[in-house]
Amino acid sequence: MDTRPPTRPLSISQVRLFLSCSHAWHLRYRLGHVPRVGAGAWFGRMIHEAIQLAYQGLALDDAVRATWETACAPIFDALEELVTLDAEYAAAGRPTSKAAQAWRDQHPAYDELARRVNAYQAAALGHLRWGKTQSLADYYRRAVVLGEREAEILIDDPILIEGRPFRTVEDDEPPAADSAGDDAPFDEEGKAAYSPLVGVIGGVAVAGVPDIVARRGDTALVGDYKTGRPLGQAALLEDAQLTIYVELLRQNGIIAAGQPVEVGHIVLGEREVTHQWAPASDHARLLSRIERQLAHVAALVAADLTIPRKGIDAGFLSPCALCDVAHVCDA
Repeated sequence: MDTRPPTRPLSISQVRLFLSCSHAWHLRYRLGHVPRVGAGAWFGRMIHEAIQLAYQGLALDDAVRATWETACAPIFDALEELVTLDAEYAAAGRPTSKAAQAWRDQHPAYDELARRVNAYQAAALGHLRWGKTQSLADYYRRAVVLGEREAEILIDDPILIEGRPFRTVEDDEPPAADSAGDDAPFDEEGKAAYSPLVGVIGGVAVAGVPDIVARRGDTALVGDYKTGRPLGQAALLEDAQLTIYVELLRQNGIIAAGQPVEVGHIVLGEREVTHQWAPASDHARLLSRIERQLAHVAALVAADLTIPRKGIDAGFLSPCALCDVAHVCDA
């Protein structure tokens, strides 16, 4: 097994993993073990793919259905029907009232559809880590609701989408070839799905891919779509990922010197879509700290100084329970 350090640039996800558990980084990025990702991360990737299609000109609700039909083709019709019936079931007072039980007695297809969807989840998507309260049907319901909120989700005047120059399906020119080739970062499922920006920060080669870069007047907007919980304003202002994006965009000439910049998250919640934006006014201070962090991680990687974190943390503080490479960990 080749144990030489990887040649591709560091990313913020690599740095965060290394600082969380350097042995997990070793297993994933040096030995090449495929991560077993959580169902929530898979859902996030699905939503990202639908949003990319929507920026290309497809209606977001159609993009959601197209993405899910591709990923869940054998039971997509069952998912669609289950979601429709489920809305009726909820209106009947599920699951505590007699009326709800009566509704299920009158709609025997509901339980059969749920059984088919759950069986597909266990068989075809069993490689994902599913939490006790997570289900394929619930994620599809959530995706359908998000598909109806296109006006709240898409940002006007985009420049880059997932690192690629903005273009629509009506454009005559074909999309540019992915210049990163085999060194492109990979998504949670191991597919090169976007075009990275590459630069040097603190003497370290770094790659990053903002979900969206857009204009608002003279201001550049640099943002990421999130399907988790919103960050507080203070945490947003200190976010290393967004700071790295801004620096890479400047190094690549996409953000001009002196151009005002706002960084932000578009949080795709279950009940609402929340936009969080803040001026990148403290960029120099944040970048100075990140340069030290990157140099620190790069030096440890070069010296092959990786250790397992297992057992160091007490109980629930350990990252092991949520680790994507726990299934191959030899610690």
